[in-house]
Amino acid sequence: MNWRLLKLLPVGIAAMLLGGAVTAEVKPPLPAAARPAGVEPVAPPTAAATEWTRPAYQPAEVLAKKPAPAGPWCFVAFGDPHITAAVAPKPAKWNMILKRVDEQRPDLVLLLGDIASDGAIASWETVFKLSEPAFAKTPWFFAIGNHDFPQKDAGFPLIYDKIFKGPGTSATRAYYAFDRGNVRFVNLDCASVGDYSKGMSKGVEEWVAQQFASFKGDHLVMFNHFPPYTPTKYRYAVKLREYEKKFYEKYQGKSSITLVSAHVHHYYRTVRGGANYFAASAGYGGNFGMGRMVPKEKQELLPDDVVKGEEGVLKFTVDGKTIRFEYVGLTDGKVLDTYAITAKGK
Repeated sequence: MNWRLLKLLPVGIAAMLLGGAVTAEVKPPLPAAARPAGVEPVAPPTAAATEWTRPAYQPAEVLAKKPAPAGPWCFVAFGDPHITAAVAPKPAKWNMILKRVDEQRPDLVLLLGDIASDGAIASWETVFKLSEPAFAKTPWFFAIGNHDFPQKDAGFPLIYDKIFKGPGTSATRAYYAFDRGNVRFVNLDCASVGDYSKGMSKGVEEWVAQQFASFKGDHLVMFNHFPPYTPTKYRYAVKLREYEKKFYEKYQGKSSITLVSAHVHHYYRTVRGGANYFAASAGYGGNFGMGRMVPKEKQELLPDDVVKGEEGVLKFTVDGKTIRFEYVGLTDGKVLDTYAITAKGK
């Protein structure tokens, strides 16, 4: 197939040549210099692979069926399952993850990106085929990871709107916010925009600020894929620190502030500027453990930071002004770390 010729044709004609419908122009992989930070090259999707036929998953509809929490309630977070179509015949690892999540009896789950490892529709189909009972029982809220779209202009940003619909208020398709009890959840898209090297757009920055300013509850939880702080070489969201600091300094007196992320394939907990940061991964991505650490003198670790190589899930139990945290190991379900978050200034 002559990709140079194909990309000059209108989408409809290209679809006919490829033998099926497409939702966006199909292009060959971008050169490394042109890809957003963290995006790895993959083969271009085929016409058949760029058509999504399922209804969009809307976790808010699942959440609406749950009664409002009358006492302590729980949410779970993790990222990096890295599911592809090849996982379908051997789902034991994913089933273990689903089991570990379900054991925590969460009201909701935050899936922190790198869900479909190559961004292909076949991989997303596998995600849903393996997870339909779990997604129907408990609302799973997605964040975009760098592996969830093969290239920025290959149609995935359009397809994502068909795969997942974020609830509540929204700045763009991948920034959304919603409330549960006395917690506001704010999802940030720090993957498909690279590492914020060009900064948040003015509209998005104003939207995030408005989510902080309008909230009257006890706990603000932001979730995304790239952690702003990590002792590894994968520091794609370092620029995000500037925006968070701006918001945190203004609003941390009224609510506790927590950010949960993934990407680095190990567990990390730190407190910076009064805000709580957590990262955790579990899945098929490989490279789990401490192999990605930079030299000790460059890790920027604080004395109370906790780093572990085991895969696991983050469990947060909300009990009024306090959130009790546990890091639950994937292999045996043992609690590997605990922490408490308290809303102040109320």
